[in-house]
Amino acid sequence: MRLASYIARGRTSFGAVLGDGVVDFRVRFGSRFASLVDLIRADALDEARAVLAGVRPDFKLAEIALLPPLLTPEKILCIGINYANRNADFDDPNVPKYPSMFYRHPGSFVGAGQPLVRPKVSEQLDYEGEIAMVIGREGRHVPKGLARDYILGYTLCNEGTVRDWLRHGKFNVTQGKNFDKSGSLGPFIVTTDEIDPAKPMHLTAKVNGEVTGRRYVEHDLLVHRPHRLHHHLHDPQAGRHRHRRHAGQEGPAHRPATLAQGRRRGGNLLPRARHAAQRGGR
Repeated sequence: MRLASYIARGRTSFGAVLGDGVVDFRVRFGSRFASLVDLIRADALDEARAVLAGVRPDFKLAEIALLPPLLTPEKILCIGINYANRNADFDDPNVPKYPSMFYRHPGSFVGAGQPLVRPKVSEQLDYEGEIAMVIGREGRHVPKGLARDYILGYTLCNEGTVRDWLRHGKFNVTQGKNFDKSGSLGPFIVTTDEIDPAKPMHLTAKVNGEVTGRRYVEHDLLVHRPHRLHHHLHDPQAGRHRHRRHAGQEGPAHRPATLAQGRRRGGNLLPRARHAAQRGGR
């Protein structure tokens, strides 16, 4: 499936992309699920697939405004310098044993195709195209052999960066990564039954509609592969990365987490899933 959140006729909703339209799950499920996060938390993806059988889309894609696929992810973890050839950019021959991680807050992202906002404090809003892995199950101390079972799917991320703010703090890039509406997520989540992450992905970068780069991303180019990242973040030595509802309140409820991995400049394409990154300033 291809799962999306969006605004249709002035109302925030969610559903599955089908052809050139979307099947609205709020219409189909009524009050059972308020958002895509609720549907995933209820482990109702099989029900959602059944709903799609033999139905027509409720809205055309042209009629909706896309939002980030998960409006309230529990956390957004970003993995830096995860392509093997990126070490050369830092004149460092050593392959890191552990992934470099930083956080982004949900408000720093907009939906696919929506304008980005360049903050007034800088002229250096830059684009960085990423593959984002979506974790759809609660887990802790997850064995490496089971890590793939926790991956719901993949989406795209323009991990917009205010370049000159990356070094405003010592040993910390977070301040350059979290300006409101400086990046984008989407257009939708492609579930793991439709995409094989072990095979090369053809990624195309676009800025304001213009192609800025193309490349194939293969697992062999990644220092820390998706399932290993999930294992590392939830193994006994990484237990401090807990699932939380919000800061200061821990609980058993789980919100799917989004994990953006890699470090390449440019927007991304999953197969047939175009993501137009726009640069704006105001």
